[in-house]
Amino acid sequence: MNATDATRAIGVGRASKRRLSAFEWVSLGLGGLMAAIFLYTVFMVLFRSFWVDGRLDFAGFLAAFQLRGLWTAVTNTVIIVVIAGAISVVIGTLMAWLNERTDARMGVLGTVLPIVPLLLPPIALSIGWYTLTERTVGYLNSAIRGVMPWIGDTGPFDIATWPGLIMVYVLYEVPFVYLTVSAAFRNVNPALEEASRVSGAGRIRTLFKVSLPAVRPAIAASFLLVTLSAFALYSVPVIIGTAAKIDALPVFIVQLIRATTPSKTTEATSISLIMMTILFLLWLVQQRISRGRNFDKIGGKATAVSLVRLGAWKLPARILMFGYVALASVLPLIGLVILSLSKFWGKTIDWGNLSFDNYVTLLVTDVNSRTSLINSLGLGFVGATLGMAIAAIIMTQAAASGGWFKKFLSFVTTAPGAVPHIILAIGILAGFSGSPFFLYGTVIILLVAYVVMNLPQASLQAGSAIQQIGGELMEASSMSGASRSRTFWRVTFPLMLPGLASGWAMLFVLMVGDLTASALLAGSRNPVVGFVILGIWENGLVVRLAALAVVLCLICGTVICAALILARQLGKTTTSRKKKGSKR
Repeated sequence: MNATDATRAIGVGRASKRRLSAFEWVSLGLGGLMAAIFLYTVFMVLFRSFWVDGRLDFAGFLAAFQLRGLWTAVTNTVIIVVIAGAISVVIGTLMAWLNERTDARMGVLGTVLPIVPLLLPPIALSIGWYTLTERTVGYLNSAIRGVMPWIGDTGPFDIATWPGLIMVYVLYEVPFVYLTVSAAFRNVNPALEEASRVSGAGRIRTLFKVSLPAVRPAIAASFLLVTLSAFALYSVPVIIGTAAKIDALPVFIVQLIRATTPSKTTEATSISLIMMTILFLLWLVQQRISRGRNFDKIGGKATAVSLVRLGAWKLPARILMFGYVALASVLPLIGLVILSLSKFWGKTIDWGNLSFDNYVTLLVTDVNSRTSLINSLGLGFVGATLGMAIAAIIMTQAAASGGWFKKFLSFVTTAPGAVPHIILAIGILAGFSGSPFFLYGTVIILLVAYVVMNLPQASLQAGSAIQQIGGELMEASSMSGASRSRTFWRVTFPLMLPGLASGWAMLFVLMVGDLTASALLAGSRNPVVGFVILGIWENGLVVRLAALAVVLCLICGTVICAALILARQLGKTTTSRKKKGSKR
């Protein structure tokens, strides 16, 4: 039995002989609250869908699986998610290793570069690339045809294709993998990698035999994370997929609710069962991988990282990282900036008539847009903080528990991920807008939706961080007489901080740029960016949308960079304290 198993056994044994500690009561209370909101939400959707005129009616459920185009959308979605997810995990893990374990790292710049694409909301990323590579009026295509006129009147690139759609998915997902895996690399003891190299193993052999197995839980968590995100993603398929005539399941479900009269809520809910089943199977695979014991932990002593010398590969590695950032953020952002300064979108750019009129309209004239920015940033800050705090407490308790307690907490943190955001939004709207809560038109209903919807992502980040912490540290704290709460705040939380900060940045971006829930729960009294973006896009005001996206990118970039830099500094402080403690 290893240290983690011993710690868990001690915790379970003690819990059976004594009353629950204050920390256990808090984690149980938070878990119960999240479970109650989730189950009540799902119940309201099912109740409104299957209980018609005082009786059960399954006609809509059966009709859903006969809808034209459904199975094509399912097949397309699975193909996109699997291919884009696999590519994202490879690229994100490679970039995390390069920046955390090799001399290709570039300090703070290297930390920030791979997550720069997070600064672009997915709908802005989609429109940015659509602006650049639309086959007829795309800016990049027009520039290339100007240099090479023999190409013709269209191309050479066309974003509205299978490769184009998958590329945008990958560009969107890589930062999530990087945030999870890089935090794991920072927490893993590098002594085994050093021992491998000293024993004569090469860089590649050490990478595949030692480094990657050490962060295997984080890699598995990142794959599940991008899978959850991809299945629920609406912005990319509605822009790129629609243009390419590639139906995706999230868009199919949303159209059943928004584009049909009356709304086919029953059919949309029934179809979500397909997604629940697929995501549940993926969750089982991830749990099986995470139970493995062949990965390293944070020990009681700090060990300095000995960077891998890449030699001639150092420059290509850095070019790879800069190249990814150029594709994922710089180029689409340039397209957005040019479009935001233009009066309209055409084949040629009228450089003499570029102006800031769209920004003036957005920030000064249009009160609704300005209010939406303020509301979204406030909700993002509060929601990300609340979500990560809840996830950290619940996952810490789950790691030290067993039996029904652990199963209950695992259900709480994973179940919302198996339900499409559009379905959760409908349930929250149905359950909390009227009696007895009367939250419709308030920012509170949006905060509830954001926290519940993103709890699985937050829990994956917190769980990945807690899995890297050795049980001997928590056991030592417990043996010294410290309570579970004191152990959490003095030992567990500081070591989890890098992973929690990464998760906070991810949640902030997801909440600020949310589109699906905002479309249903926001309104004129509580406008948010997602609601305004959807309205602007539906009205065809792409130049105004580009201006809003640029402003959002600047604000999110400042907040995220500050959060990650602070987390890195706090992580260094924690490492320094461990070194001093080991010397004593």
